[in-house]
Amino acid sequence: MARRSKAREVVLQMLYQVDLNSDVPREAIRLMMAERLDEPELLEFAWGLFTGVLEFRTLLDEKIQTIAPHWKLSRMPATDRNTLRLGAFELIQTTTPHRVVINEALELARKFGNQQSAQFVNGVLDKLVPPEKRTGVAVGSGDEGGSESEEEGPLPWSEGETGEDAVMLGEETEAPSLPSADDAADADDEGFTRPGDGL
Repeated sequence: MARRSKAREVVLQMLYQVDLNSDVPREAIRLMMAERLDEPELLEFAWGLFTGVLEFRTLLDEKIQTIAPHWKLSRMPATDRNTLRLGAFELIQTTTPHRVVINEALELARKFGNQQSAQFVNGVLDKLVPPEKRTGVAVGSGDEGGSESEEEGPLPWSEGETGEDAVMLGEETEAPSLPSADDAADADDEGFTRPGDGL
């Protein structure tokens, strides 16, 4: 696992912890992070993401709710909710290329979410990409401002595949549409499950 991918995973775990138990002291969170991340540089990277998400949580939640109005944050699985918060923070508040952010969020959603998590996270985050990031420098060109080689890795695909039918996000396509709560109720007989079902 790439270094920063591991740091993001630890951040997600800590965000999940705080989401379920808001009384956890920040000092305890930092100690838990330090136990999992032995490099000071990674610890600082992770701590910056963690504190940034907490600082901008209200704004992030509003933006996520605007993109997915039929899915209340309180009803989303905690892993999806916090993956979205982390991804939204990196998209909006950092210089990390949008394809890297979405790819990393998809990996977290696949690892910690359910079958629908990755598609749901993909659809929401793709709609949150600021226009200046879409027209920015291509990933891997060396102009991202100190990005690691891991950020030159695989790019997110709209259907989670890399075959001929796959289309890279950020190209001239739209992200997968998000189902509405009404669509979910109408489609239950057709095997549709909402994010969080099946946990």
